[in-house]
Amino acid sequence: MLSSIHRLVCAALLALAAPTIAGAHELGKVQVHATFLKGGTYQIELVLDEEHLTPQDVGGPAGATLYGAIAGLPAEVDQRFGRLFRSLVDGAVVGFDGETVRPQVDFLPPDPEAPPGRMTVRLSGPIPGGARAFTWSESAVAGSYPRSRRARGTRAPPGNGWRGARRASLSSSRPR
Repeated sequence: MLSSIHRLVCAALLALAAPTIAGAHELGKVQVHATFLKGGTYQIELVLDEEHLTPQDVGGPAGATLYGAIAGLPAEVDQRFGRLFRSLVDGAVVGFDGETVRPQVDFLPPDPEAPPGRMTVRLSGPIPGGARAFTWSESAVAGSYPRSRRARGTRAPPGNGWRGARRASLSSSRPR
């Protein structure tokens, strides 16, 4: 009797946990990480895992984006995912205190400790002197994505998934 109750409780717990476990890795196609460095620069990394991309995401080449060519983009990656990268970069708007800035765009070499198929595009540039508010928006349709904010080179815990524009105050975390 006890073992059948135990099995029933375990089965019920597993059934309740299954949607949470199955959905835990469903982060969308893109993760966005913003870092504000002590030297007065910012870095926004758009991280994609190939395993989360669909056949509609495949296609290239990227060509020039609104911010110029994606520096360091290998030809084979450009042919497979260039169109997606161009869409993400063209949809990105970075601003400080309501003024849009023009980032440098780079494709980063693969991190040997990252999962296979992880690709990163970095938008970066100087933080305007005296800036107090950071604004990021993305108009490309790539699903929802988690974001995290970093200050002084350390990573903050990721926030909830979000879409579109977000604003962050730099008053307490502004690098000096």
